[in-house]
This record gives sequence, structure tokens and C-alpha cells, in this order.
Amino acid sequence: MVKLNRRIADALCTAITIGFLMDNNDGKSGSKTKFIYEDGAREHTNLLDLLKEYRVEGTSITPQTSKAEQPFIWANSRGGFSKIETGGFASELKTLVGRLEEEINKVDSGGLHGAYIGGIADIATKKLNLLVPSLLWQRSRNTHMSNDEPSNATVSSSYESSRAISQVLIDELKGYRAAKGGIILESRSIDRIRAFGDLPKKLTSNALFASVHGLITAMTDAPPINSNSVNVELALGKDTCKIAACIPCSLFASSQNAPASATHLGRGDNWNFPENFGIGSRGIYASWEKTIGDMYYKGMGAGLVGDKIRAIPEFIALVEKDKSMIPQIFLDSLTFEGKFTKRIADTLQG
Repeated sequence: MVKLNRRIADALCTAITIGFLMDNNDGKSGSKTKFIYEDGAREHTNLLDLLKEYRVEGTSITPQTSKAEQPFIWANSRGGFSKIETGGFASELKTLVGRLEEEINKVDSGGLHGAYIGGIADIATKKLNLLVPSLLWQRSRNTHMSNDEPSNATVSSSYESSRAISQVLIDELKGYRAAKGGIILESRSIDRIRAFGDLPKKLTSNALFASVHGLITAMTDAPPINSNSVNVELALGKDTCKIAACIPCSLFASSQNAPASATHLGRGDNWNFPENFGIGSRGIYASWEKTIGDMYYKGMGAGLVGDKIRAIPEFIALVEKDKSMIPQIFLDSLTFEGKFTKRIADTLQG
């Protein structure tokens, strides 16, 4: 039986991402996300050149706004807010972001990529409910995965790094007190965070882990309730200047007709839903599954991309044997860590 490996994982992520890039620039009406990158990042220019070589039309990636100017990501069904609406709120968020980053930066990161904490905000009242930083939960390997890829050592190292930064945020938020004139953390936010215990220090042997980004916690647990409310995610840490959602987060947001304000092509390592999310949330999950399938087919039909990917024998045997499994295999593919820019380049140039 063919098992999921790095080559298959990157190829599947490539097809879905290219489909998403094309769908986002198809000229149809409706709100869309914006693909951005850190100004000066050569890998994105190389990626656009590579897509042209593969006859992929209609993609756009632009330089990002400074993190200092807008220290958060948002998602809501209105398709975002204007700078006038968000300007004052963004300035108030800077105090909170600065405080949290001071605590994060005390941690010896050893390559931490950043922390992501989500919530629901009311722009008019400056009230914010933060809903716990990246949740981590242990998961098992599916039958189409081997016991060797990704390796136990890689998984354990990634988990310990992710745990360290999430735990710092949990501890800091438990003792949060709002500064005068600053963001107000509502009582239910504080109560929830204080009830959240310590994350397990280690995984059991041969286990994987799921990382539930803040935006996903927010969108599934506390969606907007009126025209002033918006789901937000703060991107924190000295090793990240991203102000955009990762590809997996943005795909989910788009599936709920609430696109992220911006999307990056960096990492989305070990991304997943809250534990037991499918129970009682079938409609939301089904919308996400459909989006993943739609983007896959669009990407495989883009220029010469499908021809390149279908030339990988094991890809056909695993992914196209039962296409209903594509969403689950996509989640499993995210345990093979790496930037989406590199996944695409390795797949198309390999």
C-alpha cells in the first residue's frame, strides 16, 4: 500500500494552493483575500516566474503592509473593514501586541516561527474576547501514513517549540489587566483563559500533533454577531512579521464566506481543527471539504500543473484512488513541515 510521503504531500499542497491563487483572481464578484509577501522576498518573484512557465494565468502576490501599522489579521463576511474603520482599533491593539511580544521574546525560541492568538472583536466598543493561543492536541497517524515520515524526532521537536510559545501566552493572558484606554478583555475571555490548563510537555511515542490556529478557534467558537464584530488573529513573536493568514487558515475562512484580510505563502505546519470539531459541526466542516476539493480540481486543471503532478506514480495511487479522501490527506500533508513557496517549487521543479 502506498504511504503518504514528502513528495506526495507537497504535490497535493501545490495543486490546492495554485487552485486557490487562481480562484482568488478569477474576476468574479464577491469578497476575496489578498495574497501578500514580505517586501524583498525573492522566493515569491521566483514563484510567479515558475507559474508563468507552467502556463498558470491569473495569479497575484503583492508586498505586505508593515506589521507595525496593522498588527492583526481579520476575517468576516463583509470582506474586511476599511482603514478608517480599523485604524483606531489597530492603534489600540498595538499596546496589547507589544505586551504579549515582550513575554514571548523572553523565550529562547530556537527557531520558533510565531504565535497566533484569535478572538472576536467589536470595533465600535474596543472590546475583545481572546480565545486562547494556538491550541495543540495529540493525534494519531492515519492508515495511509507511515511510522517513519515525518520522523518522531522532527514531530517531537516541533511540538516542544510550539508548546513553549503557546504556554507563555496562556500564562501571560491569565494575568492580563487592561491598561487605561486600551483594549478591554471581556470577562468571558479571562474566565476561559484562566480555566485553560498547562499543555502536555511531551507527546506519546509515534504520535503526531494538531495545531489549531487562533483564527480557526475564533471562527468556529465565536463567529461575528453584528456588523461591527470581526474575528481577529494576532501574529506575535520576533521571528514573524506576517500580518496574513496561512494557506490552511485562509482556505477555511473562504469556505465560510468570510475571507481573511490577507494570506501568506509561508508555513501552515500541523494545521488542524479543534479536537472533535466534526461532532456537531458537520455543515461547517462539509463547506471546508468542498472548498478543498474545488481548489484541488482547479489547480490540477491549471496549465501544465496537473500533468506534472500526475507524473508522480505514487500520487495517483494514493490521492486520486479515492478523491473523497483528499481533504483528510491534505491535513496529513501539513505534518510534513515547510513553506508553501518551497512546496510548490520542489513539486514543479522536481
